[in-house]
Amino acid sequence: KTLTDDEYLSGLAELIKMGAILDRSLLDLIGKSRDEIMNRGTNLMESLIGQSAELKAGIVINDERETGMRKILNFGHTFGHVIEAVSGQKHGLAVASGMEIAASISVLEGVLPENEGWLFSDLLKQFDLLRDHNIASDTYVKMIGSDKKREGSDVSFILLERLGNAVIRKMPVSKLIGYLDKIGKSR
Repeated sequence: KTLTDDEYLSGLAELIKMGAILDRSLLDLIGKSRDEIMNRGTNLMESLIGQSAELKAGIVINDERETGMRKILNFGHTFGHVIEAVSGQKHGLAVASGMEIAASISVLEGVLPENEGWLFSDLLKQFDLLRDHNIASDTYVKMIGSDKKREGSDVSFILLERLGNAVIRKMPVSKLIGYLDKIGKSR
């Protein structure tokens, strides 16, 4: 209740991320509870945060060194870290924009059904999590090139197979930037 609006929304983006990558029912509950969430309903938020923490703990316990499935916690971070660094947005808000980009790339890769991509984007918009950032493609290339998830010219990129299920795929940075240009996410 004491957080600024941007801090609160930043945390909410992290809750949405957990639902998107691991638990469709959590994502659906968030979508159905917009008014209560925006009014900072304590009981609901405690429940959502508890569910999210359990999901995250389960992943971290089984992959302490981020060598496997723990990488899915980076959903939205490849582009989100660039947005955060360049625009100065709060981490969660920048990651929300990164998640929207990653979901769009998931659709373009033929992994995520288009209707689920639209549902996810609408959910992010419903909570006013997307901010303008207007970042040039060459800035993304430079910054993603130094990303900790980079392996040679590839990045371990997190895609959505469906809402509630993420997959890890090695993708060339050049391909990601090509998709970024295609979807026009300079906002």
